[in-house]
Amino acid sequence: MLKEGKRFPKNGKMRRLWELALRRDGFVANGRTLLCSEHFRSEDFDRTGQTVRLKDGVVPNIFNFPAHLQRVCVSLKFNHILIYQSYTP
Repeated sequence: MLKEGKRFPKNGKMRRLWELALRRDGFVANGRTLLCSEHFRSEDFDRTGQTVRLKDGVVPNIFNFPAHLQRVCVSLKFNHILIYQSYTP
C-alpha cells in the first residue's frame, strides 16, 4: 500500500480519540493535520470502491513508542467474557 496521509476526523469525539492515540501531551489536530496510513491495520481500510478509505470508527493503533510510553494490555477470561484492561506502568 502506498504511504499516504489520512486527515484527522471532523467528528470531535473521533478526532479526540486519534489525538489521544498519538500520546503527545497537548497535541491538538487542526483541519489540515495528516497521519500516515502506516498507523492503521490493513483491515481498517475499505477497498470495495475505486478509492481506498478508512472504515468508520477506526482509530490509529500502530505506533513505535519508546518503552516509557508503551501500554500493556491484559485480558482476563471470566465466564466466557473477555475483559480488557489498559494501564501504563
